[in-house]
Amino acid sequence: MNKPNHASDLEKIYFRLQQDEDKYPPTPWESMWGRRIENSIFEIDSIPFYAMNVSPGDKIKAKLVDGRYEYLTTVSPSGNSVFRVYVYDASKIMSARERFRRLGIQSELAEGKLFAIEIPEQVNIEPVLELLMQGQDADEWDIEEGSLRHPLPD
Repeated sequence: MNKPNHASDLEKIYFRLQQDEDKYPPTPWESMWGRRIENSIFEIDSIPFYAMNVSPGDKIKAKLVDGRYEYLTTVSPSGNSVFRVYVYDASKIMSARERFRRLGIQSELAEGKLFAIEIPEQVNIEPVLELLMQGQDADEWDIEEGSLRHPLPD
């Protein structure tokens, strides 16, 4: 999501990432916009690319460390889910994002062939999961679950 007009309410919140032996994710920190709710409580206003178990709309607690806010804990999770999609062929990334957009799903493009999708709580997750699996089965992309907040279909 883009930085909204009420910039004075927004702060960058930094999330420490756990890198594996292959140095994935490619950075030890990810920053996201957070709208200040209270003194140290923020509502996440970005789709995460790498941070796990965080979604837009989550209310989180952060502390000020060396002039920047660092994530401490989630106070109240939203009902929104997040998945990451790594497209194998860079020339197909825009058409892949468009397929999700047709389902009412927003995405944010990271560097390279990665984009993240937010599935709002009120959106039926079944068609989105079907599309994620179709693309993975067809070797168009690989997926990673960032945070699954929707109940899964039976």
